[in-house]
Amino acid sequence: MDIGRVKSAHQHTTGVFYNILPLLVRYSALTQSNNVTLYKSLIRSILTYAAPVWSSTSSSSYLRLHVIQSNCLRGIGIHPRCTSTSHLHNALNIQPIRFVIHLLTDKYFAHYPSYPNPPVQQIWNYALADLTNFYKKIPT
Repeated sequence: MDIGRVKSAHQHTTGVFYNILPLLVRYSALTQSNNVTLYKSLIRSILTYAAPVWSSTSSSSYLRLHVIQSNCLRGIGIHPRCTSTSHLHNALNIQPIRFVIHLLTDKYFAHYPSYPNPPVQQIWNYALADLTNFYKKIPT
């Protein structure tokens, strides 16, 4: 099931990335900060959709999401293929995808009791302390 979600996210993200690629190229009129905003609003939103589900996925699925994110960031920052991912994250001021998914999951479980949707209300009552037992967090 994880592999299907990862493939779907990969295909959808790749499609969006290639559609906006003319805006991201070196000679585009957009600034790098505009390109980062495009990434955050279009691509990262696809990768982090249903973050509570992703938070407990396997390491290999996270690796695939990480590769997708790195490829997008290399295009946005016009960095060569051999650029380290830590440099990409620092240069563009973007957090790793796994960290973003964990932040969104924490935020979701902190606020889900106030959601009016009945199926959401039936979810087991997680506490933020319980979440640390379900997945490892990336150190901040």
